[in-house]
Amino acid sequence: MSAALLSLLAIATVGAVLFIAFSLGLLRQPRALVQSGHWREAGMAAERLGKSWLRVFPSVREEAAHARAACLHLEGKLDESLAASRALREGALLEGANLVMSGGNATRAALRLSIACESPASSPEDLLFLALARHSAGDTTGAEEAFVKAGTTRPKGAPSPRIYEPAFHYLRGLYLVKTGRSAEADVDLAAAAASPIETIYVQRARALTPPPKTDDVDPRSSLTGQVIDE
Repeated sequence: MSAALLSLLAIATVGAVLFIAFSLGLLRQPRALVQSGHWREAGMAAERLGKSWLRVFPSVREEAAHARAACLHLEGKLDESLAASRALREGALLEGANLVMSGGNATRAALRLSIACESPASSPEDLLFLALARHSAGDTTGAEEAFVKAGTTRPKGAPSPRIYEPAFHYLRGLYLVKTGRSAEADVDLAAAAASPIETIYVQRARALTPPPKTDDVDPRSSLTGQVIDE
């Protein structure tokens, strides 16, 4: 084999390795950005992935579209996420979650979430979404059944705890508030509000959580007028 041919093979090998590394980076970037809480950047990365050469694979197209819809949801852009979720092949869960969080059609939300919760891969927070949807739709018995089934904690080893642990606690706390058990909700809402990664769930938990009490040494405000004895 000539030296020129060996050089060409070496260049081709290096090119192939770089191409594979670039492709893997495209695949991994949306998920990595989601895990760090950069929703807008993750959504843009998912959009780039969906437009890349990898779009020839149906699974990649679906994953990119789902990641973008999920990022819009976590960022709080519920209407945009709802529209995107309805274009997904398996968008029942995300559609139902958007409807619950936006106060949309409760009957539709309950139907879509019932379908999603039939999957063995469904999570406790999925059941809490279903409980909230059923409650809003007037099915109090079914709502309580889903709420009890969701449990009080997420299982150890459940995926994406930095994002979905606070979501679980917010949804659980919200259900307790809606069913007249506000005192029981405080622990869950406080746990969600303490998350360092901000999502729509964390924002709403903070809105429902009273600010911590502070003990001032001098209760007078610095703006309060003072009387000086002459």
